[in-house]
Amino acid sequence: MAKIVVIDAEEKTQVPFLRGILTRSLQDAGVSFDTAYSLASRIREELNDSTQVTTRALQALVIRRLRAIGSRDHATTYSRQRHPGGRVMIKDADGRLVPFSRARHERRLACCGLSVDEAAPVT
Repeated sequence: MAKIVVIDAEEKTQVPFLRGILTRSLQDAGVSFDTAYSLASRIREELNDSTQVTTRALQALVIRRLRAIGSRDHATTYSRQRHPGGRVMIKDADGRLVPFSRARHERRLACCGLSVDEAAPVT
């Protein structure tokens, strides 16, 4: 399997494509782990012949695949979280700005003793 580089022209960055990162961002959009991992694996296979992909092309591919499996709401959420203008940024424990993740927020509330049902209205 060839290494694939994801190029972000706006940020002027190049990072390796990592299935785990894509899985995590899909989970942040509300996709279950099993579905997110399966989808990220299929996208990795689809990109196998490529050495690079732009962030926009990768995002468009992910959104198409989400819609193809009937996850239109997840596609919308994923689309919003991946656009810089559509992301809510928060400071993490180290003071770094990171995109807000509803799933992460719910997990942290659960650590405080709230059930998922109790945590949902808070997010």
